[in-house]
Amino acid sequence: MNHIGEALGFKTQTSFSQAFRAQSGMSPKEYRLSAGLLPDIDPVQDNEPSSEQTR
Repeated sequence: MNHIGEALGFKTQTSFSQAFRAQSGMSPKEYRLSAGLLPDIDPVQDNEPSSEQTR
């Protein structure tokens, strides 16, 4: 995301994120999740060992 913001002339990731939210109504991360570009991961669930790992 830093490369995209820099290419568009934003000096910081925060300024890019704020402009993105103002235009789209969602954060860049929310957009990537809604577009299926990021896995929807529950960090608590992912840190718990599965039943196979505890055997």
